[in-house]
Formats: sequence, structure tokens, C-alpha cells
Amino acid sequence: MKRNRQTLPLLLLLLAVSLSSCEKEISFNGTVTAPRPVMNGILTPGSAVSLHLSRSRFVLGEQTPLSPISDATVSLSVNDAPLGGPLIHFGEGTYMGSYTPKAGDRIKIEVTAGGFGKFTAQTLIPKKPVVTVTDSTVTLEREEGAYGQIEYRRMKVQLKLTDAAAEENYYYIKATQYFYHDGNPAGEYALELEIADILKNNISDGGNLFDDLFDDGEERYYRTKNLFSDRFVNGKEILFDFMYQDVLNDDVIYGNGNATGDGDATGDGDGVDGPGRETEYVIEIGEITKDLYLYLISGERFERTWESPISEPVLIHSNIENGIGILGSCNTYRFTSRFQR
Repeated sequence: MKRNRQTLPLLLLLLAVSLSSCEKEISFNGTVTAPRPVMNGILTPGSAVSLHLSRSRFVLGEQTPLSPISDATVSLSVNDAPLGGPLIHFGEGTYMGSYTPKAGDRIKIEVTAGGFGKFTAQTLIPKKPVVTVTDSTVTLEREEGAYGQIEYRRMKVQLKLTDAAAEENYYYIKATQYFYHDGNPAGEYALELEIADILKNNISDGGNLFDDLFDDGEERYYRTKNLFSDRFVNGKEILFDFMYQDVLNDDVIYGNGNATGDGDATGDGDGVDGPGRETEYVIEIGEITKDLYLYLISGERFERTWESPISEPVLIHSNIENGIGILGSCNTYRFTSRFQR
């Protein structure tokens, strides 16, 4: 015991020295990398080709605004056939063309910019997801309160996605609620989606199809941000269950039959009330390219590990040859439901 009491102060001293050394600032003695060309664009059917060009910034340098590339020559090829005329620069590094992609198009972009030479990228426009509505119900309910009634509208929607067999497919899901007053936009906000929750009814003979996809580790965190692949559901039918609720009327009804409103009866904060108010739900299921999927996943992991000094570095995926960034594409199915007050 005596030896242990003598050893303890020495251990504490060594621990204090090691912890204090962690606070030492280490100067950067490497070489500052030169700027590289950055191309970013997401192409969709129904929208003209558009992309953004800029110069990269040194990761340890000052957080300065992006430096757009405004002197580039940008050419476009579709299915290996060049299209006449370069993309037009509309300012701040944004370049646009007149061609509207179609599902199955292989788009190639070639850029020549002063100081960078040529850098290229290509993407394949995916097909539109095969989605059908298997169930859609709307119910009205009233809740009795201490001072009156509150009327709710509940909407349940089930969508079925038929995944193509023998293919690698990557998807995203998005839901948005829009508000209108007398036909004019009055606000919007994105609805929270938990992929594991809306996919909970996908049961097969072997159990839940997504058991391996949604575990308790980091993989679950990254895959529940509205993105998933068909790794475990290749060629299967996937069910998505959505349920939304909004307040139609929270006027307080008193014993004399008079009602008073709060100016925003739904309580959603959009400041819109009255007979001219409409609510619209839009659910999107989109198929995206593998490059775009990997870019989003690796980018999120990079953000998660950026501030941790003990994390291993994460390389953000890119498909730009002789540059960085992403040229991706997506094709989207939309379910829309709009209600009047």
C-alpha cells in the first residue's frame, strides 16, 4: 500500500503534463494548395441544364466568399452528340443552356477556364420512380376542450414504390406543406420525415425488410436523412406511410354561441386565416444518381467529423474530372393534396 501512495503523485503529474500538451497550438508548415475548379449542378427532366462554377478555397484559410468563374467556355453533349452553342453565363458563376434533359439522357459537360485548363463531368438522367397510391383517406375530428371545440383534419396516405430488379437505385423522400390565401402563396415549411418510421409497414416472411438498414449505429444516422438505397430491397415493392394533421378551426365557442378567432386559427404561425385559406401537402419520392447519393452521404459525414480532432478525415465524393464538386441528376414523383378551409 505504501508503494501505491508513493506512485500516485507521479501518475497525476504525468497525466497533467499529457493533458496540458493537448492544448498546444501546432503551426501549419505544409504547402497551401492552389485553387481548383469547382462544378456543381443537379439536372432534372423539365428544367434546362444549369450549373455553377467557382474556385475552391484552402481548407485552413480564411472563410472568404466563393469566387465564381465567369470567363469559362461550357459545352454540352447529350448521348455523345454535341449540342450547338456553349452554355450562357448569367452572372455569379451560373451557366445555363436551352436543352431540357429527358430520362435516359447521358449528359456530359466540358469546361475550359483560364488557369485551369479543361475539366469535365457526366451524369445519366434516371427514370421516374414507379409509384402508385394504395391508400388515401381524410377524416375530420373534433376535440372538446374546457372552453369549446377544436376541429382537426387528419390525412393518411400510403404510397408504393416498385424498385427495379438487378439495378442499383438510390432514392430521396421529401415532404413540404404550403399555405395559400386567395390563391396566393402565403408560406411553406419542410415537414420532418423519419425514414425508419414511414417504412415500418414493410414486412416480409423474414421480418422487417429494413432491419439491416436502420440499426443503432452511425450508419442509421446518416441513412435516415431522407436518403436510402435499394441495397436490402432490390426488386421489391416498398410501402411508405404518411400521416399529417392540421387544425381547421380553434375558435373558442362560448355558451352564448358567439365565437372568437385568434387571427391564425391553425396555430401554424403563417398568419393566414379565414375562408380564403388553403393548405397543400406535397410528397416527393425521387430517384437520384449514385454519384449524388455518395456526395450527400460523404458531405454529411464530413460535417459531422469536421470539429472533432480525433476523427479520421472524410473524403467528399466527386465525379468532376480534373476538378471537384458534383454533377448529379434526379427524377421525381410528386403526390399533391390541397385543401380549402
